[in-house]
Parts: sequence; C-alpha cells; structure tokens
Amino acid sequence: MLRALLLIILLVSGQSLIAAPDSTVNYWYQHRIYNNETQYIPAAQVMVFRDDTNNLKFAQVKNFDLGYYIGLGEIDVFEKDKTYWVKLVLSNYSEQHQNLVVFTGNNAYSTVYIEKNGVLDSIKTGYFAPIKERNIKNGYESKFKLVLKEGESASLLVKTRSMDNYPPRFEFKTIQFEKWSQQEGKTALLEGVFTGLLIILAILGISLYLYLKRIVFLFYAFYAISNNIYFLFFHGVLDPYIFPENPERLSLLWLLPNLSAIFYFYFARHFLNTKEHYPKWDKYFKAFIVIMSVALLGNAIYISITQDVYNGLIIHNLFIIAISASILIFILSLRRLNSGELKYFAIASIFLVAIALFASAQYIFNLNANIITYVQFAVGIEIIFFALGLGHKMKKLVENHAITQESLIIQLVENEKLQEKTNTELKEKVAERTHQINVQNIELKKARMEAEKATKSKSDFLSVMSHEIRTPLNAIISLSHLMDIDNENEETQEYIDALKFSAENLSSLINDVLDYNKIEAGKIKLESIDFSLIDLLKNIRDSFKFKAQSKDITLDFHLSENTPNRLIGDPTRLTQIFNNLMSNALKFTEEGSIEVSAVLLGIEDDKVNIEFTVTDSGIGIPEDKINEIFNDYEQASSETTRKYGGTGLGLSITQKLLELHKSKVSVSSKVGKGTSFKFVIEFKLPETFDLLASDKANTIYDLKNAKILVVDDNYMNRMVLNRLFQKWNAEFHEAPSGAKAFQKSNEITFDLILMDIHMDEMDGFECTSLIREKSAFNKETNIIGMTAFAKNDLKDNPMQYVLTEFISKPFDPKELLNRLVHFLNKETATEI
Repeated sequence: MLRALLLIILLVSGQSLIAAPDSTVNYWYQHRIYNNETQYIPAAQVMVFRDDTNNLKFAQVKNFDLGYYIGLGEIDVFEKDKTYWVKLVLSNYSEQHQNLVVFTGNNAYSTVYIEKNGVLDSIKTGYFAPIKERNIKNGYESKFKLVLKEGESASLLVKTRSMDNYPPRFEFKTIQFEKWSQQEGKTALLEGVFTGLLIILAILGISLYLYLKRIVFLFYAFYAISNNIYFLFFHGVLDPYIFPENPERLSLLWLLPNLSAIFYFYFARHFLNTKEHYPKWDKYFKAFIVIMSVALLGNAIYISITQDVYNGLIIHNLFIIAISASILIFILSLRRLNSGELKYFAIASIFLVAIALFASAQYIFNLNANIITYVQFAVGIEIIFFALGLGHKMKKLVENHAITQESLIIQLVENEKLQEKTNTELKEKVAERTHQINVQNIELKKARMEAEKATKSKSDFLSVMSHEIRTPLNAIISLSHLMDIDNENEETQEYIDALKFSAENLSSLINDVLDYNKIEAGKIKLESIDFSLIDLLKNIRDSFKFKAQSKDITLDFHLSENTPNRLIGDPTRLTQIFNNLMSNALKFTEEGSIEVSAVLLGIEDDKVNIEFTVTDSGIGIPEDKINEIFNDYEQASSETTRKYGGTGLGLSITQKLLELHKSKVSVSSKVGKGTSFKFVIEFKLPETFDLLASDKANTIYDLKNAKILVVDDNYMNRMVLNRLFQKWNAEFHEAPSGAKAFQKSNEITFDLILMDIHMDEMDGFECTSLIREKSAFNKETNIIGMTAFAKNDLKDNPMQYVLTEFISKPFDPKELLNRLVHFLNKETATEI
C-alpha cells in the first residue's frame, strides 16, 4: 500500500515538473527573483565542481553536465589546494528590471563568468584582485554588480582557488544596488565619524606630548592611530590608495591589533606608573611587549614568505586571547580602584577585552558571527575612556601644579628678601674684585708690553747680529775659498782646510741658534722652487768630505734608479736637515762609514715621495734615550755632551723643519753599532723632468764667456766672485754701487746680473726697479739678489718680485754655479 502511494506521488510530481516552463535539471541550481527584497540563495541551488588538476579552463567546465557537480550544502570541508567551480542560475521573474549586487562569499580571488542571452562576460572579485579589475572597488567580500531585465536569466560560473591558505568560503545572496548603496553610505558615515574621532584624539595626544613632554600621550596617540588604520583597512578604504595593483601586500595589516596591543602595554605602563605602583606587573608588561614584538615580527615574516594568512591569523588571535586574558587578570588584581584615572582605565580595558576575546574565538572556531561593528564600537568607547582618564590625570597634575605654585610663590617672596641681602653683599664683593682685576689687568698689560718689547728687542738684536756676524764670517769663508783655489802648497792646504772647516762650523752654529729662534717665533716658511736633487746631495757630500777624511770615515751616497733629478721644494731647508744629520753622524762616528740614500717611493700625478736615510756606524743611542734627543738642548747623556760638545739643537731643529714638511723622522739605533735616521718628504715635479740613474750625479759646467754684472758695495765679495768667474769661464763685470750698476746697464747687454740687496744710498731693490724701468739694454735680464738674510725674511717686502731669484750669503760656489747655469741656460754637462 505504501509503495503504491509513493509511486502515485512521484508520477504526479513528474507530470507537474514536465509541464513547467523550466526543465527538472535546471530547477535544482536556479534561483528565481520575484521581488526587490534581499535574496539569500539556498545552498541546495548552488552546484559545486572540484577541479583536482587545477588546470581546467572555462571552455572545458561550462559543458559539464550535472553529474560532475554536487550541491554546496553537501560539502563539509573545502580543500585549500584545489580549484572549485560554482554554478548558479539567477532568473528575473519580477515585473521590473533588477539592478543587483551579487555576493558570492569571502574569497581572496575569484573569476566570475556571466552568460546572458548568449553573451559571455567575466569579472574579477576578491580582496586579492587588483582594484581596476574589480566590478565593485572597495571591501573584502567577493561581490559584483549584475543587471537583469524582466524575464532575463544569467548563468554564473565562479572559479575560486585559495591564495592565502583560507579554505574557499561561499555564501550567495543578492541585494538591490540602491539598497546596498544606502547601507554603504551609512557604514561610510559611521566609519568617517569613528576615523575623525580617532584622528582628533591622536592629534591631541601628540600635541600634549610635544607640549608636556610626557610620553604617555605619545603612546596613546600611537594606539589610536594603529586601531584607526586597521579598521580603514578592514572596510577596504585603503584599497584604492595603497598597492591597488597588488592588494595581497596589505595582508600584513591584519596583524595591526598585535601592534596596537604593544602600544596598549606601553601606554598602560606610563599611565598607571606600574614601575612605581605595580613593579611586579611592570616586569610582566615589559615581557609581554618583548614577546609580542618578536611574535609580530616572526608572523609578519612568515606571512610575507608563505602568504599563509589563515594560519598566521590563527597564531595572531591566540596571542590576542592570551593578551586579553592577561589584561583581565591584571584588572582583577587591582582590588581598590581609588583613583579616577584607574577607574577609567579598568572600564575601558574590560570593555575591550570582552569583545576582543569573543572576536578571536570566533575566528579560531569559525563561529561565522559578524561582530566587527561591535569590535569597532568597543575600541571607540575604550579610546574615549582612555582620553577621559588622561583628562583626569591632567586635572590632578594641574591641581598639584597650582599647589606647588602657591608654595613656590611663598618661597619666592622669602628668596627675594634673601636675594636682596645677598645682592648687596655680592655688589660689595664684585666692586672689590673688580678693583683687583683692574689692577691686575694694568699689571698684565704692562707686563705684556714689556714682554713684547723684549721679544722685539731680541728679534731686532738677532737680526742685526745675524747680519753683523755673518758679514765678517762671509769674508773669512770667501777668502778661504780663494786661498783654496790659488794654493798649491800641501802643508798650507791643511791650514786652509782647517780654516774653512772652522769657519763653516761657526757659521753652522750661528745658523742653528738663529734658525731655532725663527722657528720658535713661527717666522720660517717653506719655499717652493726648482732644484737638482743630485747637485744638492753632491754638495752635501763635498761639504763633509774633509772632516770624514780626517777621521778616516767613508762617505757613501746612493740615489735609487729612476729618481727624478729636478724637483720643486725647499732645497735650503732640505740641506739644513742633511747638514744637521750629517754633522751628528760625523761627530759620533770614530770609524767605519756614513751612508746617505735617497729612495723613490712613488710618483702620483705631479707629486713624488722620496725616502731619505742617513746611517752611521757610530756609538749608537740607548733605546730609552731615543725620544729625548729631539728635545731642545738635549743629547743622549751629559757624558756625550762633555766628550763630543754641541748645542743639542740640531735634531730639535731637524724635527721642526720636517714638521713644516708634514713629515717626521724615525730613528733606529743599537749601542755600539750605529744609528739610522729616516724621513720621507713629498715634492712636486716640474712640468718636464728626467728620471736619472744614480751614476749621473757628477757633472761640470762651462759658462761660455757669459757676461755677468756683479753689483756689491763690499770689495771682498766682488774679488771672490771675480776669481770664481775666471775658473768658470765667465766674463766678469762689477759695480760698487746701485748708481754705477744702472750706468753700466745702459752701456752693455748682460746675460745675468748679481745684485747685493743691502747697499748704502741705493739698495738692491731700488736699483733693480730702476733697471727694469729705464735701462736701455737690460730691462728683461735675469737679476739674482744676494742677501745675508734668509729668503723668508724678505717675503713682506713689496719689491721682492722685481728680482728673478735670491741667493743667500755666504754662498756655496757649487750652488752658485748651479743657479747661474740654470738661468743662463747655457749648460754643457760632461760626466766625470
């Protein structure tokens, strides 16, 4: 009987279905729209096909019959690594156009294929879809607009695959576009109010921080800002502005509540002053901040690398639950809420903790309850209560400040009385002290004037003595050179050599004292002129040859291969350095040898570095005395001073001269074996130079009857130069005064003029200027000035530039010869 009844029911149902305008098959996944109400589409009308290959295209899937599909309600678990095709037909059975918004769920990325009246269209939806490809731009729900005319149907095929490890989530509904727009408008209004409120409170917090310098206001502002950004992100407000082409990059913003919790604990520590009032909880809060910071960083890195937002947010919500529970325990531990700010803090925290616990539990257990509006409302209330707590705290600060001000006013009145008394006493002391200072200033001024006068007198004395001592000394040295040239007696030659050595030694001693004084006064400046390194070393060797031979000491000079011969530097100071080092070497060496070497270290652009070394086989210096030998008037020991003599200024002057060259001397020594002094000087190269071998150091010159005028009021100087010019094959002309020199310059064209600077009536500068201006034949002739002063002593003379060059007196004949050859440009070199 029961079977017959069932058969009758089936037959009747089948006939009614066959008579319907739609077939039985279509009816199962077709949703009919009869009115303008929101339509929640039953899961039974949604068909799902799972693509296990993840490679099928629309053209393949669209022709699958219903045998490939199952109902949406029959699926308990969606696999995250499979592609799902969802099929649905929407038909307009109402009597008007339907302008709809169709919701398909909440998935990262979906492609919706829409077929109406044989026309196929496709739309991208989902929160990972680029903004420009979305049908509706904002929001995280998958949705699109669809228009159906009266009686029109649309076949939908939705392709979805998880991109953030969320299982696919499908929930279909339709809503009228106008109604949806009204709802969105209301949501936008509420979001605007919420956002505006939080922005105002954040700005207020930052302003108070800048004004009061209390960091609690800054953390309050950060807390409000982080929450504000999170809800703007949640509602999709940020989508069109931040990474619109790559929305997946915004996934990290899901972790903002974790950052907000960090700011919350910072705020709580300073707001409640837990360090003082709750030290135990202060330690816990510090630990929470560290743990949450590490968790936030680790979770952010994990999501960035794997795009696994689903599991990342599970971890995130577990932390939120743990944090919320900790806050709840902390609040419950506050037994007495005996202050207004503490009450506000407790109410605000409990209000938020309850809703945060429920929201995190909803996500973890997938409770499918949309409570974001309540969460946002709770956050707003919490931040307002925090603001009220801060206001109450500020009120107490103001009250305390007022009390403090009253106390300060009373104290200030008392202080003013005390200050008046103190000021009176201070005025008396200041007047007395001022008088003492004035007396001291007068004495100091007088002492300074006397010191300056003494310094000037010393400088003037040394300047005069320099000239007065050097003038007769020049004559002695010059006469010794003449005697050396004319002498043919061997016994007499020894006396001449002794005379030359003594005179030059005395000259060296005087130069040391005068140079030391100039260095101390800062008057020595380095000059920069072209000179021959080979000639300089040869002259140094020759000047010490006699003394070395007298002690049976060998002098060895070495010049490294490819060292430039011509350099630009200060040959006078370099010679002085070598003279000091060679004098010391000869003084402290009884037998053996003295080696002098010049080694090219390198050439770069127009600069060359040369390392000079002076090595002797003398008595050596104890290691503990090496640093002392450069002190003024200092030698290795008093015994050394008694035995060998000397002022102890040579090495001090050498070091100071090297400092002017931006160099320094290094010393290595062994007692009984000898000492080595080494230093490096940087020179400039002339525009043209030769890289000479070390065996080209010895040359002689012929001046080829060059006409040279010597202007000097000292007969002895003119006689010496006359004899030298005879040896050098030069035509000698002389003038005892400036007037006579000018007269001769109008009679003969000279190849070169040697001009003494210091002459009576007309000095060398005036005579040279007159020749430059009015001479008939010698306006362009090279004129070399001869002076007993150092070149730097003449640098302030405005007429120094009328002279071509300066030569110091007493002059070395070889140095003079080199300068003459250089300016005459008539050199003929022959190797010795």
